[in-house]
Amino acid sequence: MGEVVMKNIFDKDNFVFSALDKKQRLKSAIVTVCLAAFFAITAISFMKFLYCLSDCVGSIVCASFDVALRDALRSTPVFLSFFISLGALLILHAFYRNESPERLKKSVTKHSIIVVVIGAIVVIYTIVMRIAGRYLSLVEGAPSPLYPLDAVIYSLLFVAFGACALLYVNRYAEKYPYAGPSRAPVVKKARFIYNVGMTIWTLVSLYGFCGFFYGFFITDFRHGYVFYT
Repeated sequence: MGEVVMKNIFDKDNFVFSALDKKQRLKSAIVTVCLAAFFAITAISFMKFLYCLSDCVGSIVCASFDVALRDALRSTPVFLSFFISLGALLILHAFYRNESPERLKKSVTKHSIIVVVIGAIVVIYTIVMRIAGRYLSLVEGAPSPLYPLDAVIYSLLFVAFGACALLYVNRYAEKYPYAGPSRAPVVKKARFIYNVGMTIWTLVSLYGFCGFFYGFFITDFRHGYVFYT
């Protein structure tokens, strides 16, 4: 009776979680934890992206376009780091939810290549900027204490992650197609609309998630600020 109830809960819309064996369920749990961790990392990266972007826009309004361009060039690794994080998040999501082994392989391959390429660009860009004198040091201390060295280390770690995901999916995609519940195939004609909708939903979710925790650091219960808080 219990197995029937579990099957009814998890097998809706072609979910296959209840069909996984013990080892596959363990892998599913690990992927779920990693997915949650990467979501948090991507949210923080997104807030840094918006913070640097607002600085550049502020420079255009309050200073000049030259100052804004200088800030944008210095902050490029921050901007690109967000797309590295987002690509890694989509890799893990593909392992957690996919339509078929073929779709899993295609999605992971695409996003892994994006992560590796952008990560390599960040490393090369930082080295070139340091040689050109745009960065006075590999540890300038802004916008983060170890910037831009931390951006380089961050990129190298994700390049390694993307490379490992690429090798894994090309070797084991058909043998271990699902790390979690699969989803019903998306109709080809609706795939563009689905992708656009999911992109908007993801960005809103990332902003809301990080904004929620950021709110704890700006709360102010002094007289006159309670309602705002």
